[in-house]
Amino acid sequence: LTLPASTPVDVQLDNGDVAIAGWKADVAIHTRHGTISADRIQGAVDVTGGGSDVAVSNITGAVTLHGAFFGRLSFRNCAQSVHIRTDPGPGNTDIGLASLAGGLELDPGRITMDRVQDAEVSTRDKAVDIDGFSGPLDVSTGNSPVAATAAQPVAAPINITDRNADITLTLPPASVFQLHVEIHRGRVTNDFEGPEVPGGAPV
Repeated sequence: LTLPASTPVDVQLDNGDVAIAGWKADVAIHTRHGTISADRIQGAVDVTGGGSDVAVSNITGAVTLHGAFFGRLSFRNCAQSVHIRTDPGPGNTDIGLASLAGGLELDPGRITMDRVQDAEVSTRDKAVDIDGFSGPLDVSTGNSPVAATAAQPVAAPINITDRNADITLTLPPASVFQLHVEIHRGRVTNDFEGPEVPGGAPV
């Protein structure tokens, strides 16, 4: 289908692949089977339905994905908010970001992302690896490890909840924060132990 690039597009397809690149308007894609690719979109991208692999990159507007997608989901360089919700099943994943300067990959057993801002992640049975986050961070998972590395000294709250797996949080040496830990059948190691921190420091 060939249209002027400034035309908003709503694609609905039961079977087949969708590829849209170099578009200068909002794009909505609804599929049930197949792969999806959207690149260099000057507008919002909304993906719903289901299918296999999804690749979304270089988007100036908000990005949303909701549905039963079972392949590899890849997102890169999204200037505005990103909201991803995959279902059905007990391993539902819900991710919200204020922006994505780097990349985000969802594989069947792992979520990896880098250079994200204001991240919220809720999942289960998936390892979570976040490199270079800024702003508040909220992660909840189970049965798989979490590793998170801050891009700069802590300035906002960080909440990480995991069950039956390790949590590793890496912060710059200049970070000042209050640490609150609740743990059952495990141990805690804190390389920042030392002088008392101010009461107003982020938790």
